[in-house]
Amino acid sequence: MGLSDWESVDKSMRMCNEFIKALQDKQELCNKACEKGCRKTNTGLAAAGGVPRDHNGGWKAGFARNIGVYSIVVAKLWGIHGGLIQAWKTGARRLILETDSLTTVELIQRSDQEESSNAILREIKKMLRWKWTTNLIHTHREGNRVTDTMATIALTKDLGLYYFR
Repeated sequence: MGLSDWESVDKSMRMCNEFIKALQDKQELCNKACEKGCRKTNTGLAAAGGVPRDHNGGWKAGFARNIGVYSIVVAKLWGIHGGLIQAWKTGARRLILETDSLTTVELIQRSDQEESSNAILREIKKMLRWKWTTNLIHTHREGNRVTDTMATIALTKDLGLYYFR
């Protein structure tokens, strides 16, 4: 009755590709990394996912991480962290990092790294200072459907990190 995990990811990727292509500026030669964090309200379990893409919107890699019981903001931070790592590993040095959480964007942009008690937030702030150009922006949920699917899949898996290639 339901789609397999891979069919769900594939369907979501196609939808996300269509959305990205509709919005993409052909002159911009940046890589994109979408992130997603999700949380089940009945259990408190949280997961994150991400999709680094090239300047044409093409899939470079994907990841999903079941992080256990955390807040949605922490899940989104894990998604951003994973997106930054994957983008760096794929050679991206100009990056547009998209998230559907305005709260998370504001938290990263406003917080002082040394003052934060959140280790993952401190790590993200440090990574943003690596030798690359990054732009963290808020996007609508529709732009993150593939990452939403991957994060949802991660909630069905054991704790840990899963890669999609």
